[in-house]
Amino acid sequence: MKLGTIKIEALKLMFANNEDELSIDNHDNNDPNGVAPLDLTEAAADPQYRDYLNNMNGSINRCFSILEARKVLPTKRAVLIENAAQNEYGKEINLSAISDLDDIQRVTVRNRNGYATAVDYDTEADTMILPTVCAGDTVALIYYPRLDRLTPTTSNTLDLPIPDKIATIIPYYVKYDLFREDDESEANVALRRFEESLSEITERAGSYQSAVDHVVGFWGD
Repeated sequence: MKLGTIKIEALKLMFANNEDELSIDNHDNNDPNGVAPLDLTEAAADPQYRDYLNNMNGSINRCFSILEARKVLPTKRAVLIENAAQNEYGKEINLSAISDLDDIQRVTVRNRNGYATAVDYDTEADTMILPTVCAGDTVALIYYPRLDRLTPTTSNTLDLPIPDKIATIIPYYVKYDLFREDDESEANVALRRFEESLSEITERAGSYQSAVDHVVGFWGD
């Protein structure tokens, strides 16, 4: 989902009775009658929307922090060692090269026979320490990613690296965050909707991970 779409949906929640048609830019939806929708650049100059739009990137960044803390974003996989050349003990691996690493879910080792299992590890700052790595092992890190934060110059046409089922609830948080002083009651309704939807996503993710944790060995990660 594009950043601009999230902003438009947030504005629609805030101004439910407004008849303005909004688009990310005026090329998105050219009306055959010559009436172009109000694009976000124009909306940012409108006193009705200006303050909200100016503060939306910050609000969405705060929502990103919540999504990261709840660990609802899809995990990513990084191969740390591929087909180890020899047996090693107390193997240290520098994780600083994984720029979007937010937290570790698990570490898996697949041996030369294709058998894979989760393994224990220790961490010290940006270094992971594995007790044992055997010749032929492939070590992979499954981790929760950190989202890049929005800046004032981030384009509204940016495709956010977030599944739509998660992106679609961000406007509810934005409404809560930016609407609290204008209408506390409406803001709290939006927050409840956000939290309920986020809890459902968290529960589904937890159920899946519980099933994964009970797998002792499997072919592949």
